Amino acid sequence: MQKLYFLFLVLAMFMSCKKEEVVQTNDKYATLKLQVWDEFKTNALDSVKVVFPELNKSYTLTKGKPYISDLPKQDLKAEISKSGYIDVSKRFDFSKRDTINDNIIMPYDDMILTVPTDSLYASHQSKSFSFTARRNKGFNIIAPDWIRVDTLSEKAFEIKINIRFLQNKTNENRTANIILKNGESKRTIPLFQFRKNRIESVYVELGDISKWEANMIDPLDNIGYIRSTSDYCLSEITGKSLKNKTVSFASGCARIGLGMTYEFVTQNRGGLDTVRFKFNGYDKKIDMHKYHSGIWNLYPLGSNDYIFFTNDAGKRIGTIDLERFEIINDPRVSFDTRNLLFNNYNGSFYLTSTDDKLRRIDVRNGQVLEEIQFSPQPNDHPQSPYVIPEEVVFNKNGMAFLTLLGNNITGRNVATLDIANKNKFELITGYLYAYYYSGLTVMPNGVDFGMKENYRGLFTWDPIKKVSEFVYDEITILPFQDLAFHEKQLINYKTKAAIGQPIQGNYWQSDTKNKLIYAFIWDQQYTTWIVCYDLNAKELYRRPFFYDTGGSSYVKLAGNGKYIVYYNGYSEELFRFSIDFFKGKTKLENWEL
Repeated sequence: MQKLYFLFLVLAMFMSCKKEEVVQTNDKYATLKLQVWDEFKTNALDSVKVVFPELNKSYTLTKGKPYISDLPKQDLKAEISKSGYIDVSKRFDFSKRDTINDNIIMPYDDMILTVPTDSLYASHQSKSFSFTARRNKGFNIIAPDWIRVDTLSEKAFEIKINIRFLQNKTNENRTANIILKNGESKRTIPLFQFRKNRIESVYVELGDISKWEANMIDPLDNIGYIRSTSDYCLSEITGKSLKNKTVSFASGCARIGLGMTYEFVTQNRGGLDTVRFKFNGYDKKIDMHKYHSGIWNLYPLGSNDYIFFTNDAGKRIGTIDLERFEIINDPRVSFDTRNLLFNNYNGSFYLTSTDDKLRRIDVRNGQVLEEIQFSPQPNDHPQSPYVIPEEVVFNKNGMAFLTLLGNNITGRNVATLDIANKNKFELITGYLYAYYYSGLTVMPNGVDFGMKENYRGLFTWDPIKKVSEFVYDEITILPFQDLAFHEKQLINYKTKAAIGQPIQGNYWQSDTKNKLIYAFIWDQQYTTWIVCYDLNAKELYRRPFFYDTGGSSYVKLAGNGKYIVYYNGYSEELFRFSIDFFKGKTKLENWEL
């Protein structure tokens, strides 16, 4: 018994020696001592405000002085608050007690979240964000239908969640909020998802180095790489710049008739995206491969709305609507279709073939309206007479000037055929039938004819006086008043005076409406250029052009100077180019991939 008493005595002495703050009590007042914790019971809170409304008094408790010692001995309501925490109300009854010790748990007013930003931004593509929320269990998550929220893990006071934006397939940006609630505490996260930032329009100014401008529907923060692809060349991208919604850059290799694709990376707050556009090198195209045998030639005849074609052994006569650029008629006939002519005198189309006939036809249905057959002449070869019409031109009086050839023999006959006089046929004398006559033309007076003899010179024929004259070496008559080419020099046909500097190129097209000449030029690097001149031989502009010489290719001005039509004999494709391509900065059509 003595040993047990001794043990209690030692313990009492030990406890009396422990350092502990002693709160002095007073018979008149009561004391409240509070230990205040955060809701996770991991942090003791400092500087907590305690208000007693019935006393109209407030106190601040600190870790150094966590007590109030002047409270009346009665039942009191205490309102406990601290910035960032939800207020706690509690009653304490001091009527029977002098001192009350208590622990107070204060929930956080807002959740503790670990998120990448205050707001979440996403591009039109699906995108995920993962973060942690520290809070009691029992989350209530409110989200729009284009957001998926998945719980990755959950503990007593912590939850890890994943927010996933679904792909935005609409044409509008999307905004909403995701709300996480737990009791009185909630956290709102603004969401913003961009629509696909697509290209709205594309402009180009073609040249040796072409200038491009792609306009987006939404502003950009940055652009990454820009690159181009084509079957012909890879071009260096230069002059890259960004201004609000507009991406600008320069690139070589762009050619009329040659397709190019451009790709670049865009960036806004939603992230990265890749956009593309194509430069077809044309505004419309027709695949002519179904004719297999290819096109014999193109003919912008008799109308500004159409262009025609023949295809020889394919036995077709095609009519193409220039505006729609579609084949609207292509009747098949029983004979080979070669050169198509238009006679303004009677408004009729004529067609040559591989036989001894010149046919007047209806191009809409291929119906032969008249056949003009050529009979052998006294000077003809007995086995191979010159009866096959080859080149034909009509003057303003309806008279035809034509060459006739024989099968498998050299030389030509030259003749006239007077449509206005019951198709009167007459051989032109004074020319050796063994020679090669070509390049038939109508002279500037609209009546006389011209031709080349053995690829040289210009011989004229007056069908009224029936006299011939040698005029020039290497001259080409143009469809402009008194203008011609002497070799490559533009001249006044009447005065023989030179006009401007020589015009380069071996092939020309004339725009009679706008009084322009288009020349096709090949440089030493085998690059083709379309060069535009006025009637003073002044170069107005030049544009790069892709001309494939692998097949029988043709370029024709059509639609009264509105279009250039190009047939690529290698790929058997027919292209239409608007002249607007040549005039400077041009808005592209059909640039989408």
